[in-house]
Amino acid sequence: MVHRANANQIGKLYPESGNSTVYNIPTAQAGPNGITAGPDGNLWFTETQVNKLGKISPTTGKITEYNIPSDGLWADGITTGPDGNLWFTEAGGIIGVISPVTGNVTEYRIPGNGGFPTAIVAGPDGNLWFTETMGTKLVKYLL
Repeated sequence: MVHRANANQIGKLYPESGNSTVYNIPTAQAGPNGITAGPDGNLWFTETQVNKLGKISPTTGKITEYNIPSDGLWADGITTGPDGNLWFTEAGGIIGVISPVTGNVTEYRIPGNGGFPTAIVAGPDGNLWFTETMGTKLVKYLL
């Protein structure tokens, strides 16, 4: 699956045939950005423009959206953490986590000046790693 931010869609490509299917995100102008495979078999993505997270079933195409508590921020990168949750970055110096089981979202403020975290990945060391675009740093987040 791929995101189409300007079109407000998630697309599924079938490599064997070259065909594709497009799924519209329910919230207008959501601005899908990061996307990752979740531990629950769904694909999870950030909705940069509307402060939400989404998940899409690769078999049915059903999209479910989740609000992010911090008002006025936007999510960027997302990854599955070694703890089985989905971790994401937010503007304003926040790292967030959502449980794929309950849909509960928790946010953690990054120490310092906020640094604008963007891309995030789970490292082979059992921790999360992300970039701080404005802080020009690579940060290890201990789980």
